[in-house]
Amino acid sequence: MIGSSSKCMKNLTLFFIVICLNISCRAENLIEKSWFDGVDGKFVKAEYIDLNKNNTERLYLRYCPLTDSGVELEKVTNNVVIWRVHVQPIIPLEQQNHSKYCHEIKFFRVEDQITVIRAAGFSVGKMGDAIFAEGKDAKQVFEVRSLKTGELISRNIYGFVKSQ
Repeated sequence: MIGSSSKCMKNLTLFFIVICLNISCRAENLIEKSWFDGVDGKFVKAEYIDLNKNNTERLYLRYCPLTDSGVELEKVTNNVVIWRVHVQPIIPLEQQNHSKYCHEIKFFRVEDQITVIRAAGFSVGKMGDAIFAEGKDAKQVFEVRSLKTGELISRNIYGFVKSQ
């Protein structure tokens, strides 16, 4: 009888291990694949925000400044990716002229949200904290996401109005 109980406990333990591994693998599959293989500072840039004082939670932002391929947002806790999402391109890639095109981003945190402001176009530039455009070709997007889940809260796209 004791051997049967021990065997039952072993089977039950094995069952829970398999269930936990299965849940862990499914959660990993929910994280979007990275759009960028690496960061070189020229073709792919990266910035980050520390989300707590211990530097154990961090939000990474990756993007290409030469073309509007979108922006990758990745939240990491203790060096483990919690979520990864992507801010979609403003202008379709087939309408972009590589190397003559500019893509600028700004971001800021307000409580439990991150706002990403992006501008893309031939005449886009950045001076200090200000993003500007010298022509009507450029567009900008304001995207707000939850820092807890990465879920999209709002997204608005606007055209630049050239100042006189």
